[in-house]
Amino acid sequence: MTSRSATLLLCLITTAIAWSSATYLALTGSFGLATGALIVVGLTAAAGAIGARRRISDVDQELAIERDAIKAERQELAERRAELDKFLENTKDQLTDRARQLDSRELHLANRLVNFREWLEYPQPDDDTLADAPTVTPRELSAQDHRVLEIIGEESQQLYQRLRTGHYKPEGKLDGRRIRDDAHAFVIRVAQVYRPGVENPLLETSLDQLLRAGSRACLHLLVVLERLPLSPKDQNINTLHGYLQKALKAYDLYNSAQPYFGYMQTASYFGRWIAGATPVTLGLSWALTELGKRGTKAAANWLIDQQAVSLLNEVVRVIGFEVASIYGGDFRHRDSNWVYAAELTDLMSRFPLSRENLAQALREVGSLHLRSEYDRVFLYRCLSTHHNVRALVDIHEHLSLPDRQQIARRLERFFESFIHGKTHKLIDDWRSGVEKRLGLKLHLTGTLPATAHDKGAVEHHGEQLKAATSLAAFLICVKGCPLDDLATRLNFAELFRKLDEHHRHGLLEDLVANPPYTFEPPDLDVSLPTVTQYVADLCRLAARARPWDVQPDEIVLETAVFLGQDFAKTKKLLDREYGDAFATLLPKEAPGSNLDLLVAKVALAELATDETIQFAYTDAAIAWPAQISLPVGERKSGLVGTSARLLLIEASERGFVVAMSHFAGLKIEKLAGRLINDCEVSGLAWAVEGREGNASISVRLSGSMISRHDSYFRPLIESLRTSAAGR
Repeated sequence: MTSRSATLLLCLITTAIAWSSATYLALTGSFGLATGALIVVGLTAAAGAIGARRRISDVDQELAIERDAIKAERQELAERRAELDKFLENTKDQLTDRARQLDSRELHLANRLVNFREWLEYPQPDDDTLADAPTVTPRELSAQDHRVLEIIGEESQQLYQRLRTGHYKPEGKLDGRRIRDDAHAFVIRVAQVYRPGVENPLLETSLDQLLRAGSRACLHLLVVLERLPLSPKDQNINTLHGYLQKALKAYDLYNSAQPYFGYMQTASYFGRWIAGATPVTLGLSWALTELGKRGTKAAANWLIDQQAVSLLNEVVRVIGFEVASIYGGDFRHRDSNWVYAAELTDLMSRFPLSRENLAQALREVGSLHLRSEYDRVFLYRCLSTHHNVRALVDIHEHLSLPDRQQIARRLERFFESFIHGKTHKLIDDWRSGVEKRLGLKLHLTGTLPATAHDKGAVEHHGEQLKAATSLAAFLICVKGCPLDDLATRLNFAELFRKLDEHHRHGLLEDLVANPPYTFEPPDLDVSLPTVTQYVADLCRLAARARPWDVQPDEIVLETAVFLGQDFAKTKKLLDREYGDAFATLLPKEAPGSNLDLLVAKVALAELATDETIQFAYTDAAIAWPAQISLPVGERKSGLVGTSARLLLIEASERGFVVAMSHFAGLKIEKLAGRLINDCEVSGLAWAVEGREGNASISVRLSGSMISRHDSYFRPLIESLRTSAAGR
């Protein structure tokens, strides 16, 4: 309690006591005393009031001081609170700005991460393969890639038939489950080409690979849809299915009527469309010039339907390619189109750019059917920035000879037509790299005038000697020719015969003294006729020089393509040499000159050193035992008689089966026909290569239209008769 409050309380108590005493005295009759008491009370109260007031004024001063102090504290507190609020506001603004910056940075980093992920789809030096993918040879991998392409073609045909017959609309409504099941079965089928022992390869695929493959497929499908000329790309799945089904029926109708169209320019326009021109434009142009107003509409509709049909194949290709990319390693770049585009980009990076050659290079890349659209964007960037593309695959191992030769011819045409700023150094650097990667020589004509040194280096006689030396190495290292028989077998080669006696003798002495250990193609100038003659001699030695069980066709074709010779022409020449080699072994009047080449090559390989060919019959209908596996593909068959036995052969491009039997134990029967009499040979003593024990086989041989039965089959009948008489 404060002093002011205590003083007031004391005055009140004193006054109350005084009043109580005065009242008591008045009631008892003591008025004088009561009056005196009241006076005393009044004086006492006045004195108390004066003292209390004095004390109150002291208290008020204290209170005023305290009040001022409190006011000052409150003001200070308000100022501090204002400063704190201002600090908090500033801090809040700073945190808000920082949060905004962090959000912006997070978005930027997210975009960069997306870009990085996208860049991962562009060509990388490392394969995007499964960690535990089985190791296979490049040849096996190429065979698997070829099988994938076959599956894609088969699936496209099946999808074509399903859509045409309404397979996905069993009750008039689109059944999504059927689409899903067929797509899943297709994916499994492609994946099992690379993972044959895995029942469900999808379960062994990481989520990262699936998402990235899905991203690539979506981009590629968007590009495919953009090629459609009308609005189906903006329609829903159900409507698009109806559009495709209608287009398939219209396309079938057009194909059935097309042979009756008597307009020869159709083939020309269709060829230009295949080459990459705009199909609708070509179709309308053709129709306007050939069919008139009504034909214009029909042609345009057909071309639109044709593009809708091609959409089916594109969809299947995209899905198949992405599955192959997951399980088959660098599948995207084991492709001749990619290799050509990469080599073209390398060519552009080595020579000066111009508007013309850059535009042409971009058109070349744009017209290629690449396995990933990311590769096309990557190549565009490399061309526009004048950068090179690193080789990502071993071209030798993954591309066939015809593909590599086609790449070389296209590079030669582009180089001669569009490249400028040529110097000897630039040409030699580029040329050596391409020839090493492709494994063949480029034939560049009219690039630069030859210098005196270059002209002196091209000496015709020296070229012939180098070619003859290489042919001798082929006989020794590939055909296994003994050195003492080398001169005899080299006489098959015209280049060796053209050498004078001195050089022939010197060449043979050098080869005997220092025989080669490996065969290598000669370093010839591909512009000289010596190269053509060398390849012809190489084909002749491969087919006609013993041993015939060594048939190095791949080496011959590889060498020919390396020297700039056409693959198809060389293959045709080599086949003709094999046919001539077989024909020269036949007696003059014996049947067999029309024996199929595949059968003839197998017969030559089976021929023993002391055997001679007596006759041969083609188109033999052979009744093989059920347990014998026949080669895959289109098969040819024949019966070849030698001086010691019969060879029953059935062969295709992928393999062959041979059964052999001595003449003893075989019987021959004449099968009469209306015009031609056939012949059947059967027996129980046929020995099939790769199978234990003898087999019972019968073969029916077709008769000849120009010879009587007895005359045509006389060599076979006499061989069996002679064998029976010898017993």
